Amino acid sequence: MNWPVVVFIASLFPALLVPLTLGFFIRKNRRDCQADFEPVPVSVVVAAHNEQDHLPSLLAALEQQDYPSH
Repeated sequence: MNWPVVVFIASLFPALLVPLTLGFFIRKNRRDCQADFEPVPVSVVVAAHNEQDHLPSLLAALEQQDYPSH
């Protein structure tokens, strides 16, 4: 049996399991905190060069965007 390979594979399990477990609990706590979050205004910067024909439709599309309340 090739022991270095066995040790390497055995070390992968906790190396992957611990971050995944911690990430689950951190993500769960973030969801609880997001209930108190109030959205802030957003600024949109559009870089355009020789696009004067497309800007009116772009601005109209930006005004129509709506974000979920959560």
